[in-house]
Amino acid sequence: FKRILASWAAADPRAAAAYALGLSSVPQRAAAIAMVAENWPASDPEGAVRFAENLPLGGSRNITARDLIAQWAHVDPAAAFAYARTLPSSATKSDVIENIMQQWAIDNPKIALQNAQSLPPGSVRANAVNSVLVPYAEHDPAAAIEYLGSVPAGSERDTLVATVARSLSAT
Repeated sequence: FKRILASWAAADPRAAAAYALGLSSVPQRAAAIAMVAENWPASDPEGAVRFAENLPLGGSRNITARDLIAQWAHVDPAAAFAYARTLPSSATKSDVIENIMQQWAIDNPKIALQNAQSLPPGSVRANAVNSVLVPYAEHDPAAAIEYLGSVPAGSERDTLVATVARSLSAT
């Protein structure tokens, strides 16, 4: 069942999503929606996000949206980030942005860091920058350390320095 649904979701995500939403068993419906969410962003990330936006409010909607945007970040992190910035402030928004930054930092840590820094000051920005610094330090330790030198002294810098130090000592 899972392989068939995964193939269907890759070939015709809208039809697979409609089928998933029509399942009467809540656990089967949740599993099917998750399967669609895993496959849809590769072919139509914007359509996948619109699908998630139309799910009933609640945890399932938030989880599905988070998963869809994470998959979108694999395909186009800049577009996924631009969309995530428009989300209302919430723990889900923070999680989504951190996931995007972690993915983006694997492929291009410098650009990920620049985008994380473009966020307004606050916890979302601090968490995004923190999530970029581990892959950045692994990719280019000197550049990560140079960045730390540009951060004003204070608790945010202390946290970032500790993050990079842990990362570098683990390698």
